Amino acid sequence: MSKKQHSKEEVYKAVLNSAVELDIQLGHLKWTYTLLAKKSGISRTLIYYYFGKEKINILKEACLLFGEELAGIGKERMTAWKEGRIDIGLNKTRSLFKDYPYLVPFYYLYRTQENEIGELIKRYENEGYKKRKKFFPEMSDQELRVMFSLHMGLATFPNLNEADVEYACTMLKKISN
Repeated sequence: MSKKQHSKEEVYKAVLNSAVELDIQLGHLKWTYTLLAKKSGISRTLIYYYFGKEKINILKEACLLFGEELAGIGKERMTAWKEGRIDIGLNKTRSLFKDYPYLVPFYYLYRTQENEIGELIKRYENEGYKKRKKFFPEMSDQELRVMFSLHMGLATFPNLNEADVEYACTMLKKISN
């Protein structure tokens, strides 16, 4: 009987979701590759192939995924911001968080930790701050922090649809002008 073939995206998603969930539930790096393989349904060999043998590398990948969303510094997101369409990025972030449900609790759990993951999250927060400062140079630090918190709320609140996010961004634009 042949084993099921997994796409790279399926492996990535299953492993990251499972690793982040296990890290939250069992404690930082207190899980094993055997447990991760069982939970994710992905063989240890395939996990090693994509992520290496250091568990921290898997969590760094989760941080990278979240950080790119948090900072929104990719080309597509920057273009949307330049066009005044912040809602496009927020709706893509909402979609990502549906696919990776443990990323948000992982972020909140580790963002203040004095470890490699906490430092990585802080770096992405700083990159996001620089982006907001670039697009809204007239805003004070307090206003930029509030904007970030509103964006986080829009990105993570479960009962909003795309039209709600677009409307909220329109309201934020009015407030910021």
